[in-house]
Amino acid sequence: MNKESDIIIVVDDDAVIGISVAEYLQTLNLRIFVFADPRQVLSFVSGTKHKIALLIADYNMLGINGEELAEEVKRLIPEIKTILMSGNVDIAESSMFKFDGFLEKPLFAHKLGEMVKTLLKK
Repeated sequence: MNKESDIIIVVDDDAVIGISVAEYLQTLNLRIFVFADPRQVLSFVSGTKHKIALLIADYNMLGINGEELAEEVKRLIPEIKTILMSGNVDIAESSMFKFDGFLEKPLFAHKLGEMVKTLLKK
């Protein structure tokens, strides 16, 4: 699906959700980094030499919301794919940022897996 060096970043300030998403994606043999603080993501992205293929971010987080985080990461890595997660479907429709995918919470593993596989093939 993707090269072993490619990284997927999962960020959700609810650690249980972030870890659950990462654990599922690891069953697909993907390399995952999980963050609860979106500011740590920006530090990681600006400091890594690895190829980051995908950002999966919750919308509602303290400090920086998922849309703002995706915009910042996209400035640093223009080719990165992005998925927004939220319990509020209206956010995806009103977002000014163009995400590659949207997942409504509560998440379903098969939908998550299908979306990730599709985006990483492109």
